[in-house]
Amino acid sequence: MTGTLQQQPVFELPDLALEAPFPMLVLQPTGKLDVAGSRALQVELEAALNRAIVGIIVDLLWVEAIDAVGIEVLVVGLQQAASRGKSLLFQGMDTRTQTALEQEWSRQRQLGPGTRSCHLSRELERYLDGLADRRQVSRISA
Repeated sequence: MTGTLQQQPVFELPDLALEAPFPMLVLQPTGKLDVAGSRALQVELEAALNRAIVGIIVDLLWVEAIDAVGIEVLVVGLQQAASRGKSLLFQGMDTRTQTALEQEWSRQRQLGPGTRSCHLSRELERYLDGLADRRQVSRISA
């Protein structure tokens, strides 16, 4: 007798829009944050922002590579979080990604005043200042 075997998924990701809110959520993207991978992260960030009360932590430890599209998704995520009064924090960010994020943030600020500057300035500047301070400490220690 021949037939088709239907394989059941080992686990299912919950639909974040239908779940109860949490104070903080952690997202752990994997692989490459390029055009394809960044779109998936953007969708997950939006859903998590709808669900999180305080904010989101994005753990970038398992990200192999990130391009300009990925950096833009992170900046847009920061903008969306700030406009909703929530935090967006990054863990496991390598130096290259950190530098690219700082450069994109500077570029966005040079575009002129607007909702981005108003909503992000305090939170993002504090975050980026902390990163710069840690980078200087590690350079001095080396």
